[in-house]
Amino acid sequence: MATSQNTAPFCRRRNTNSRFILGLFLFLSFSFLASFPILAEPIEIADPSPSVFGNTFQLDLKTDSLLLSGGLSLIGGSYLIDHFMLEEISTVDANTLDIHDVNWFDRWAMQPYDQTMDKVSDVLDGISLLLPGLLMLSPETGFFTVGVMYTEAIVLSYGLKEVGKTLLHRTRPYMYFDLFPEDKVADGDWNRSFPSGHTTMAFTSAAFTSYVFSSYFPDSKWKTPVILGSFAIATATAVLRVTSGNHFPTDVLGGAVIGTLSGFLVPYLHRTRPTNKLLASMNLIPNGLSFTFRV
Repeated sequence: MATSQNTAPFCRRRNTNSRFILGLFLFLSFSFLASFPILAEPIEIADPSPSVFGNTFQLDLKTDSLLLSGGLSLIGGSYLIDHFMLEEISTVDANTLDIHDVNWFDRWAMQPYDQTMDKVSDVLDGISLLLPGLLMLSPETGFFTVGVMYTEAIVLSYGLKEVGKTLLHRTRPYMYFDLFPEDKVADGDWNRSFPSGHTTMAFTSAAFTSYVFSSYFPDSKWKTPVILGSFAIATATAVLRVTSGNHFPTDVLGGAVIGTLSGFLVPYLHRTRPTNKLLASMNLIPNGLSFTFRV
């Protein structure tokens, strides 16, 4: 294996203020999420297409506002840091990159750039992102509720992965080999390896689809195929991101964790909770009093 003799233009390095500002955005964003238990009384939003299964999931203005504002603040914070708070240096010598500097877990899977596998991973990622649309098309689910929840899950996971890329600026595996893609180098994408964005979004969709489908149709014979199929597509996307030379194994593992948590968390926060209230009534009847209890 030989390293490239070319240089990579438009490398960026972090300003000393970047971590502080990013930390501030993170603090504000997760403060929004942490405040859910404090905001006790929901403001309900009616779904124009109510589910025949009742209120399996329910929107409320406070929860939805907090999720969206948290995700958007993460995206906005990473954008501001990347475009206004990073100093540019002219070039980086690719000959200074040594494969032996990579940790042993990631080193074994490093691959040169493969455009075909890169394109296939794009297609699979697009397919995975469309999967929740099948839930929205079903007449037995609330398309408006599902659509809003999915948007929130995507915004949240996208914001988290952008924070990771902006903060860490990890060099992609293909930079350690000859013939790396110069167009990706020119636009600065070469040092945005962690976490894998494709993997993050694919696992967000897989977790969201699996959780929502299982909640609406707990006894469906399609539940297991939907879960396995969704995560199979997401896993295939992750594998292709490694074999295409775009990512290390830890990049896709990080993306899988972020995506799965985001895809599960958002619908979980919208699930309908039983009131567990004990109701009692007393009625006067000819022979005495009648007491009725129900939960």
